[in-house]
Amino acid sequence: MGSATTVQSGSTKTFLWVCMGPVLIFLIVVAVAPLTLALIDSFRELSMTSLTKRGAFIGLDNYRDLIGKDSHFYGAILHTAILMAIAVPLEFVFGLLIALWINCKAPVLCATS
Repeated sequence: MGSATTVQSGSTKTFLWVCMGPVLIFLIVVAVAPLTLALIDSFRELSMTSLTKRGAFIGLDNYRDLIGKDSHFYGAILHTAILMAIAVPLEFVFGLLIALWINCKAPVLCATS
């Protein structure tokens, strides 16, 4: 059995890119740019009192201080792991139940009249 492929015309592809353009720009502005700036700033010495000044490049010193000297770091990692271990399965189960309810494939979830 062969699979059918659809060929899109040039105007259809252009239309799709025009529709996706604003979404891609929005994602770059809202997600990618701040994440990139945060990553770059993590390698600099920054002062919280003057966030407009770019600090000197210090390499991995911030990460060494975080792992070696910060007493709250490992507790925060543990709390994050516990939260993830509870939240992800719950979200999966509730999302699956909602999807089954909307699709109404499970007779238990469907309202009978």
